[in-house]
Amino acid sequence: MLIADAVLILLKSAMSAAFVRRLGGSGRSAAVYAAIIILCGGIDIAAAALPLWAGCIISAMVLFLMCIAFLKMKPYSALSASLTCIYILTAAELTVNCLLFAIMRGDYPAAVNGSLFNHALYGLVGAAAGGGLLYLVWYILSQQPQESYDGAWRHYSFVMAVFLVITAVFGSLFGFDGSNADIAPIIAAAAVLTLSMSIAVVNFFAEICAAYAREKQLHRLRSDYCSVREQLEVQFRTSQRLRKVRHDIKNHLIGVKALIDSGEYAQARELLREISDAADSLRPALTQSTGNSLIDAVITYKAAVCEMRGITFEYSLEQLPEIRIELSDISSVISNLLDNALEAAEKAEEPYASIRVFMYKDYLTIIVKNRFLYLPEAPDGKIPTAKKDSENHGLGMAIVSEICERNGGVFRYGAKGAWFNASAMMKNRQR
Repeated sequence: MLIADAVLILLKSAMSAAFVRRLGGSGRSAAVYAAIIILCGGIDIAAAALPLWAGCIISAMVLFLMCIAFLKMKPYSALSASLTCIYILTAAELTVNCLLFAIMRGDYPAAVNGSLFNHALYGLVGAAAGGGLLYLVWYILSQQPQESYDGAWRHYSFVMAVFLVITAVFGSLFGFDGSNADIAPIIAAAAVLTLSMSIAVVNFFAEICAAYAREKQLHRLRSDYCSVREQLEVQFRTSQRLRKVRHDIKNHLIGVKALIDSGEYAQARELLREISDAADSLRPALTQSTGNSLIDAVITYKAAVCEMRGITFEYSLEQLPEIRIELSDISSVISNLLDNALEAAEKAEEPYASIRVFMYKDYLTIIVKNRFLYLPEAPDGKIPTAKKDSENHGLGMAIVSEICERNGGVFRYGAKGAWFNASAMMKNRQR
């Protein structure tokens, strides 16, 4: 029977490896997954003599470490996948045993342990139930985007940990013997109900992920709409100024011609210089440049928006080396930070915003600073906001944080008095 138990444990390890592989979407080689199966299975076999609760803790920790070390999964994803996998396999096997015990009552111990065939058969039934439920959980999660804010992942991991602890403690304390035969149907019903509730929690979390993805998409659409509206307003004002300058240029050219005809060349040159300066003012340009056309274009546009809104805008731009970060990520970070900064600065008594872009130890660094309408700090320690749409303000910050994390960097922000500072760093990876 020890050999049968070892084979069943290796089978469950294979199911665990398949589950985290599909959930994590990793393209690792078959040798990596074989190593995970052998390592996890070997440790589980060694821990088989321990109480169920201890074995569950060890299995979850080992699988968590394997996900991080071999599959390079993010910590919260690895923890969620490990807890879910170990819980489902443990709960499914325990539920199957409770159902069989409720059916056979006192005959259950002899039926399970009476022969190697029966022991292996009932073990396979429990493993099959666990594998089927793992596939169901993977299917539920795979139908929705696997992204959510960190708080949701933490709550999900905590709930799965609670389910796992309850199952492990119950499995360690409950004995499948004649003394519990009378309450076997109640225990079986409770086990089925608990397992069903856990599947409902997984489905609920998948819906949270979907809602978060929809909210992010809505935020992007709303930001795009606001950007297009601002661009149209900037272009309209530029067009109005262009019409005025064109009218003035016609009159100035008449004056230039008259000055040249009368031989007053110095005054004619001065008037031509004024005409040139007026024409240059129609096309806002940065006095500094990063050497990256996208970054310069975004900042130039935001500078025009600041001029339109009456916000003092300053910038410090350093020449950057070749950028190997996705251009869409750079644009999203700068746009979100400046959009938040300008909206907050516009409400301040002295509207002001600034941006600094430079390279620090192979990290593209973007620092944005702005004044804002000072409000007393909230009791929960959160940074106050005067925006009516405070949820979307937080969503923009969450998007910037995700982009920085995805690019091997960090995002930090904070407020002091009437000043708000935000800094984003992204790794400029080698080719």
